[in-house]
Amino acid sequence: MKRILRPAYQPVRDLLSGRILYYEALARLPGQDANAHLRLIELGEAAAFIDLVDLAMLGHVAAALEANPGAVVALNVSGATIEHAVNELLAEVFRHMRVVPRMVFELTETVEIQDFHSLEVFLRAVRLLGARVAADDYGAGYCTERFVELTQAEFVKLSGSLVAGLAEGNGHEGVRALSQRVRGWGGEIIAEYVDSEPKARAMRALEVRYAQGYWVGAFACEPAEQAVVCPPRRAAS
Repeated sequence: MKRILRPAYQPVRDLLSGRILYYEALARLPGQDANAHLRLIELGEAAAFIDLVDLAMLGHVAAALEANPGAVVALNVSGATIEHAVNELLAEVFRHMRVVPRMVFELTETVEIQDFHSLEVFLRAVRLLGARVAADDYGAGYCTERFVELTQAEFVKLSGSLVAGLAEGNGHEGVRALSQRVRGWGGEIIAEYVDSEPKARAMRALEVRYAQGYWVGAFACEPAEQAVVCPPRRAAS
């Protein structure tokens, strides 16, 4: 799997200073079909091989961090991987423990996690090694307020549909309340799919400081070194 997947790195940027917070590594397949990777992820979760995708991306990200010692990189982790292959996942995490403090594990929303013991084991282990956790696509799929509270993620990423609604003036109070809760435990909100100045302006007005999307920064082949300004890591409890 690692031989056929290639990571593409998209920056998450501070809308106030312009500095890069971290890069997200997204799995891509060679070829011209821009949506092939989405079908691979869907098939991987349906046919129970998504753990192979996640493990392959972890290897790619670890190599990129070794080559770029100033970078911080996020990678997606499916709930199915945590439920069915948490031991294999953590074995790979500990194998790369030297660079894990510069990783962010983004928990995806497409599969509902029901094995909360495995989730707790995963969260405690990666935080023990100094990594951060992000809840991906809040407002879509299974990334709900309950999930955010359960994980107490350092980063909560607003879904593209939610960001579009916010830019049109909808849902402001809900996001302000979410921001207050998340910042209460030292976390931050990130807006995804910010692909225009009006969306960026709407996020600034809501005091959503960090954003990701084509207006913020295009994909790159490598995560460039940068001075990283991240909120404090949560201690493993």
